[in-house]
Amino acid sequence: MLFCIISGILKILFAPVAIVGYITAYIAVQQYKLAKQKVKLELYERRYQIYEICNDFLLSVIQMHGAGQDRTLKFNLDTKRIPFLFNEDVCNYIQQIRNHAKELNGLIVDLEMNYKNPPYNNNERVDKLHRQQAIMSWFVDELNTLEKHFQPYLNLTKL
Repeated sequence: MLFCIISGILKILFAPVAIVGYITAYIAVQQYKLAKQKVKLELYERRYQIYEICNDFLLSVIQMHGAGQDRTLKFNLDTKRIPFLFNEDVCNYIQQIRNHAKELNGLIVDLEMNYKNPPYNNNERVDKLHRQQAIMSWFVDELNTLEKHFQPYLNLTKL
C-alpha cells in the first residue's frame, strides 16, 4: 500500500518533468532542422555568388572584346574558393574559362604590341586573329550555356 502511495506521488511530481523533457527534446529537434536549412541556404548563396561572378566575367569579356589582365586577375581571385563549394566538373569548367581568358589576353597583347612590325608573316597574323575570334565565340557560347553547368548546384530542392 505504501508503495502505491509513493508511486502515485512520484508520478504526480515527475509528470511536469517529463513534459518539460519532451518539450526540450522537440525544441532541440526543431533547432537542428533550422540549423541544417541555414547551412543549405548559406551554401546556395555562396554557390550563386560564384555563378554571378562567372556570368559577369563572361559578359565583360564579350562587351570589352577581351578579358583584360585586371579583370582576369580579379576573376581568378574571386573564384579561388570553388574547390570547397563545387565538385570537379565545375572546377574544371572554371579552369577552362581561366585558360581561355589567359590565351585571349596573350593574343591581344601580342597583336597590339606587334601591330606595326609583326615578328611573324601575314598568314601567322591571320591565324592569330582567327584564334582570337574563335575564343571570343567560345565566350559567347559559354555565356549562353553557363546556367547548365551550375544548375545541379543551384537547385534548392536538391541541396
